[in-house]
Amino acid sequence: MPLPALSSPATIHYSQSRRSVSFQSCDDWESRLATVEPNNAWLMNYRSVKLTKREFEATAAFELRRTERHDPFVSLAFEIDPNGLTYNADRLMMRVDLPDYTTLSRSSVLNDIYLGTSAFGAMTEVERSRERVFTVRFENARSVLPDDRFLPMNANAAMALKTRGVIRVLASVIGQDESYLQYRRPSLDDPRDTGALINEVTVRPFCVAVMVDGQKLTNWQEF
Repeated sequence: MPLPALSSPATIHYSQSRRSVSFQSCDDWESRLATVEPNNAWLMNYRSVKLTKREFEATAAFELRRTERHDPFVSLAFEIDPNGLTYNADRLMMRVDLPDYTTLSRSSVLNDIYLGTSAFGAMTEVERSRERVFTVRFENARSVLPDDRFLPMNANAAMALKTRGVIRVLASVIGQDESYLQYRRPSLDDPRDTGALINEVTVRPFCVAVMVDGQKLTNWQEF
């Protein structure tokens, strides 16, 4: 499934008092990748506002206001996960197998130790940790991150891609979900109490590019 067309200019914003930047097309966006910074920080501070019907607003007026609302755009940059790339030096081919989401940031908010007691009265020290994780999930992800694809390249190019590759995506923000997840409960055998505050944003990609050392790789999507 191909990426949707960018039918109107895409404007991205920044967290600080910096001017916004607009792109007229994917070609315009790609031509300025080396000079226009991504706005990852803006997205991580973004909070969507739910559109609700006002008390004295007619349903038809509310529906019109909802259809006229435009999703904000982001221009993201994130490192390629080397675990998703496997190089065959004999065939000079890179195998690409990447997930449908990426983690933009991960930070610790709590690390301590407390004394835990089991149902049978046994006591042990429990290592407790909490972290804040910001992830981006891609609608139509396989158009953004090709799954199980083979790309011809020499060993030097493959090493550069695996160690210094960056994916750039121009997309609109279409959803946001924040929830606290407890993903490991402590036990006597494994006394770790770990959890994460997950903030996940879903975006709809329009333009995609792969960069290595500030240079765009050509023909990435043609293989």
